[in-house]
Amino acid sequence: MVGLAFVASVEAAAAGEQIIRARMMLDTPGTTVTATALAFGVSTRTIYRHVIGRARSR
Repeated sequence: MVGLAFVASVEAAAAGEQIIRARMMLDTPGTTVTATALAFGVSTRTIYRHVIGRARSR
């Protein structure tokens, strides 16, 4: 049986890899936050918070 701590660490590692991939995508000229969010199935707010590292201003 797999422990919950192991599952959580695997999920965190996967999320970390997705953040790296999203940053690489955003470094590509012409790629928008909206396109990146769509590619990862998240909101633009999530990209701003977790990938770019800032909250989106309203």
